[in-house]
Amino acid sequence: MKYALGDTQGTIADYTTSIQLNPKNADAYFNRGFVNRERGEKQKALVDFQESARLYKLQGNTTWFNNAQKRIRELGGSL
Repeated sequence: MKYALGDTQGTIADYTTSIQLNPKNADAYFNRGFVNRERGEKQKALVDFQESARLYKLQGNTTWFNNAQKRIRELGGSL
């Protein structure tokens, strides 16, 4: 909801809270990375996408692992 209203700072805060409550929430890392990328926070986005990829791989979620890898490559990073 906050994201739809253009509140990217509030969106980041919500995802950060979600991660604090459940550090294995790959979706929260991925989504926070997406918002960080949109805000021009390339390094923060890269770290979030890398963590989401690691967690997706552990969970056996190859579709989202590949999606996270794609975002990492777009930012010029690696796993």
